Amino acid sequence: MKSIHTSILLFLTLVVSSYAQSPTATAKTFHKLTQLNKYDEIGALFAPSALKELREIMRVGTISDTTASMVLPMFFGEGADKASVADLGDQEFFGIIMRIAMIRSGLASGIDFKNIKYLGEKRQGSLAYVITRYPMNVSERRTETVEPLIMRNEGGQWKLLLNDSMRTMAKELRSTLDP
Repeated sequence: MKSIHTSILLFLTLVVSSYAQSPTATAKTFHKLTQLNKYDEIGALFAPSALKELREIMRVGTISDTTASMVLPMFFGEGADKASVADLGDQEFFGIIMRIAMIRSGLASGIDFKNIKYLGEKRQGSLAYVITRYPMNVSERRTETVEPLIMRNEGGQWKLLLNDSMRTMAKELRSTLDP
């Protein structure tokens, strides 16, 4: 009898932990943190390669000193310069850029987080795609967006990768740094 209880407990533990580590659970956490404006925590959900890719897109070290002295304190806080930004951890850098991109794009206030639908997930080897649909208000117009969140299993955890819309937002933000 004791072994049956142990087996049931082990089974339930595996089911709960596999759900907690599912791609859909990661997507829900990402949306919840975004809704709560907890951008400082979002970087932990992304794969290290995605964090590095964002740094490469932003190329903060290549902007002119004049632009850096004007813009970096607005983005990264008083006294920020190219050296201090380069010293930021990848997750912290990601969170700051994500916050700025979401605010500038209007997505931070436009997405109707209460009505996000998770349409399904598809796993292909170490990759997973979670398809989401969410209503949003853009320029006084209500629309719906269908978007995939792409993840890779790294060490038993599903980590987000940059999707096309994230790359586009980062590139648009970067373009504002070029004179």
